[in-house]
Amino acid sequence: MKRFIYNALLLLAVFIAMGCSGGENTATRKSKEEIAAERKKDSLALKVGVAQTINCLPAFVAQDEGIFDSLGVDVRLRHYTSMLDCDVSLRRHTIEGAFTDVKRMDYLNSHYKNLLLKSVMSTDMQWQLVANRLSRLHEPKQFTDKMVAMTRFSATDFLCDRMVDSVKLNKERVFRIQVNDVDLRLNMLLNNEIDAAWLPEPQASVAKRKGHNVLMQSGRGGEKLAVLAFTDRAMTDSRRKEQIDLFVKAYGIAQERINKGGRSYYRQLVKKYFNYQII
Repeated sequence: MKRFIYNALLLLAVFIAMGCSGGENTATRKSKEEIAAERKKDSLALKVGVAQTINCLPAFVAQDEGIFDSLGVDVRLRHYTSMLDCDVSLRRHTIEGAFTDVKRMDYLNSHYKNLLLKSVMSTDMQWQLVANRLSRLHEPKQFTDKMVAMTRFSATDFLCDRMVDSVKLNKERVFRIQVNDVDLRLNMLLNNEIDAAWLPEPQASVAKRKGHNVLMQSGRGGEKLAVLAFTDRAMTDSRRKEQIDLFVKAYGIAQERINKGGRSYYRQLVKKYFNYQII
């Protein structure tokens, strides 16, 4: 009798274990199905590379304040601290577009056969050459044997050429230090690890607030080097092209909202998205 009870309990335990195991498998299957659905949704969304620079601010606002949603476009902003990491994503086609500059776009188009970028709009972002106050640099002709933070094959590299040529310096005597992360570039300047750096906003305003001085700025003659670009693959796909057009429309709406908000609203946005305090 005891043996019968023992066997019955053992059999019951096996059935319970099988039931629990089945429950776990069902939960796992549901989880996998949810992951697959999310991946499909993500693949259908328009993915755009953004950075901690002022030309991306309207994109952040458009997403957080529901402007993309109101226009019926699903957008995923992919954040990059390094321009090079963003380039890799463009080359692998894991994003459809990015905020970049015309010089970088031209470089990528000429060096990678599987990538062709097309600009859909220019942005107003400018770069400023900010000199470290301890370096005692007051004009470009003093940059011999000085270190300037920038990014190779980009607008800042082009601006270095312009600076050097404008005062006829020896190019080999101006040391270009590649620092692709603009926040790191700013921190190196603030920590006196670099003589000068090409900075966009809001990083340039932070540096000026700390007493560092601006010697040059891009944008002479109305020149616009910053752009929003998308891959040719996305531009020639009718569904993607519609998403891109709606993205540009939402960006414009957000930009108008920022402009109407005035300086105090702008300061709040810079604090929120970039974690910088500006005047």
